[in-house]
This record gives sequence, C-alpha cells and structure tokens, in this order.
Amino acid sequence: MSDPLPPSLPPAPPPAPSGSLNESQWAIAIHLSALIGFFVPGLLNVIGPLVIWLFKRPESAHLDAVGKRVLNFQISYAIYFHMLWLAAVVLTYILIGILLYPVIGLLALAWLALTILGAIKESNDEAYRFPLVIEFLK
Repeated sequence: MSDPLPPSLPPAPPPAPSGSLNESQWAIAIHLSALIGFFVPGLLNVIGPLVIWLFKRPESAHLDAVGKRVLNFQISYAIYFHMLWLAAVVLTYILIGILLYPVIGLLALAWLALTILGAIKESNDEAYRFPLVIEFLK
C-alpha cells in the first residue's frame, strides 16, 4: 500500500516590493495636492504639498526629498506667476502690460503640465527635476 500524499498547501504570496506602496502613493499625493491651487487661485498650490510633506517627512527620506523638490517647484512658480501678474497690472496703464497676459496663461499651462508630469514620473519611480526652480529647501 502506498502512503497517501499530504494535502498540498496553497502557494505562498509573492514577496512585497522593496519600496512601500504606501510610500509611493504619498509621493504621488505630494505632487497632485498642488492641483488644489488650480481650482482655488492663490498660494494653495503650496499648502497641499506642504501639509503632506510636514506630516510624512519623518517617516521616509524618500518622501522628504520628494516634498522638498515639489515645494521648491511650487514656491518658485508661485513667485514667477505673482511677479508677472503684478507687472502686467502695473504696466497695463501704459498698455505694455496687456502683452504679459498671454505669458501668464502660458506659465499657468506650463505649471499644470509640469505638476502632472512630476506625478507621472513619480508613479514610475523616477525622480523628476523641475525646470527653472529656485532651491529654497535643500
């Protein structure tokens, strides 16, 4: 008589990836939280990433680095936008400022595209360096 085979065990689950999925999601959230500023103009594009970064930076060096990159980008482009807007308003009185309004629109589109591109690159685990950024946080 042959011995019956022991019941087979279910296959083991695959190993977890090296980076935490939660960490990746928070990094993407840091990027996308700036889009609040698209719907409510002002400095809200800085507030969203700042809040997430302040809460999550102690947990991960990666989130700290992502938060600094995103905040530097958001602060830089907020300064550029507000300076252009102020120049356009002041110079409108001598009719030159009217030419700056299309530039403000292009800057807004560039900000939106770069914010989304940064989130896409982050979802692919790539560190994206934004163009024309002043490094306030190092």
